[in-house]
Amino acid sequence: VVPRNFKLLEDLETFEKGGDPRISAGLKDPCDLLLIDWHASIIGAPGTPFQNRIYSLSIHCPPNYPMSPPIIRFSNKINMRCVDQRGMVSISSISNFQWQTATSTLPRLLIALADEMKNANNRRLTQPNDSEIYS
Repeated sequence: VVPRNFKLLEDLETFEKGGDPRISAGLKDPCDLLLIDWHASIIGAPGTPFQNRIYSLSIHCPPNYPMSPPIIRFSNKINMRCVDQRGMVSISSISNFQWQTATSTLPRLLIALADEMKNANNRRLTQPNDSEIYS
């Protein structure tokens, strides 16, 4: 198993190099040597009720990461099957994704969330106004 900080440094490098244009992320505090708290964004999927929206998220990587998955919360209100009424993401409810200690990464997780916006069950859901945020 890759040590926690090495795995998170790899994720940070992946985000800094770019990759999937729908997602981005970085440390909330660039001086955070433990790589605990992150901010992220996902661009809504075209052709869905999520299109033309940029969703902000916070990511908390616990001390036992990657043995335990990160805690993810949307800042903008969103209706998706894997997001509760407080904006918390249930990683186990994301279609076609399972957190695996050895292979899961923050970029893969955000890509899975972006892909989830295309899921037919989520496309049917009415979305809140752009300006609504979780308190």
